[in-house]
Amino acid sequence: MLLSQIVGKNVFSGKSLKGTCRGVSISLKSRAVKYLLCSRETAQNNDYTEFSVSVGCIASVNDAVFLKRMRVSEPKNCARFFTGRPVYSEEGAYLGIASDLVMENFTATKLVTDTGKSYPAAAISALGDAVLLKREPLFPLGSIVTADLPASPDVIRAGTVISRATLKSAIASGCLIRLTLSALPAPYTTNL
Repeated sequence: MLLSQIVGKNVFSGKSLKGTCRGVSISLKSRAVKYLLCSRETAQNNDYTEFSVSVGCIASVNDAVFLKRMRVSEPKNCARFFTGRPVYSEEGAYLGIASDLVMENFTATKLVTDTGKSYPAAAISALGDAVLLKREPLFPLGSIVTADLPASPDVIRAGTVISRATLKSAIASGCLIRLTLSALPAPYTTNL
């Protein structure tokens, strides 16, 4: 799913129109999209009331965003992400304007600029009036697990973004090589 598929859509709770989606709040640590940032006024109005809704409240996204329940919450430990912000490298090089965010299961995986170039979401180091990117993380950090893997004490599920905690769990359960191979592009995967 792309952020552009959600931004600008009306947000409904039941049959009641609550507002319009303007952006998302993401965790800079895990890249998980935690909240939708919505407003009650039209997008042309610069003086608007903003509210946040947890992505756990989303029932479906079609021609509008439909909520299971309306529970307004204050984003904690998250950064606000909006398209249209300039993107810079950690060295200060201008990379373009943030035009989209690729999400899988409400986890940011790629940042797309207006130049058409995409960057891994794991490279996002700061969000505000601009997006700052650090160097791309070493493989497999930021990659997506493509198959369920047994790990102590739980299972590492397909679709999980690989973090340091995921790597530690894989090392503890002896499935680090399986985890790494499952994150490789399709032609390189093997079954162990």
